Amino acid sequence: MSRNPVVVVTLAIAIAHLSPASASASDSPASTTREPLVIPIEIRDNYPILMATVAGIEIPLKFDLGDGDPLVLHQEVLDQLGADATGATAKRRGIDGVFEAPLYKLPRIQIGTATFEDVIARADVRAGDYKPGEQGEKGYLGTRLLKEYVIAIDYRGRKMTLIAPLDDRQVSRYCPGIAVPFLPEWNGAPVTGAETDWGRAVVWWDTGAPVSVLRETFKNDPDAKSRDVTATTKRFVLGDADLGPVEFNFWAMELPKFDGFVGYNFFERHIVCVDFPGNKLIIGPG
Repeated sequence: MSRNPVVVVTLAIAIAHLSPASASASDSPASTTREPLVIPIEIRDNYPILMATVAGIEIPLKFDLGDGDPLVLHQEVLDQLGADATGATAKRRGIDGVFEAPLYKLPRIQIGTATFEDVIARADVRAGDYKPGEQGEKGYLGTRLLKEYVIAIDYRGRKMTLIAPLDDRQVSRYCPGIAVPFLPEWNGAPVTGAETDWGRAVVWWDTGAPVSVLRETFKNDPDAKSRDVTATTKRFVLGDADLGPVEFNFWAMELPKFDGFVGYNFFERHIVCVDFPGNKLIIGPG
């Protein structure tokens, strides 16, 4: 695992969620079919990987809840697909500073039986020591294409299910559990509050995080000065439910008004449904 796989990837993308005016997508909504769409996933080194098809070519993608753009692809894949350069760029901010990536347009992308047209893809350019493709992926699927759905993320079942938000029967079927509202100041991003043994944390729910991690200053522990430091909170209270214990790493991170990420070790224990239209999570029992 690289020096900062969560921070370089996810923090850079968090900015896209927070800045709608700079969002880099002109994509169309998904197919109008209202049946739940089941997408198989693999788990590689704690990351969910799914397959997308573009121009008849299958492309493995990480699914990253922290990514507010529709699609991120490695430059060689964009070249192979003959993607049209838009002439525009997207600025993002990572732990090593601001970087800029060119934007491309793809006429069509298929994920399972869901089809998206006129999709804007960002070239996978990052700052610092970021190395793309370490888990065999060729890019990332962000959340922009999926905002009209309830997304049931089931690591144990090795699948994601896209559900029409108005289909209460299917939502109840795939997403039993407790509802946890997004914090309204985060403009529809999957960010919630959580009560821990160390106080209240503002956490981003992120499939792009291979561990759950908090900034090292959150715990106010002089020993928490290394990314190798971990600690377990017995309490992890969301609304009226305590879903602890949860283990967190503590890393040196500068995060914009939130404290860390809920990552793989929580998703592997719970089905987590992300209801973007309803601005909430629905978390199943462990």
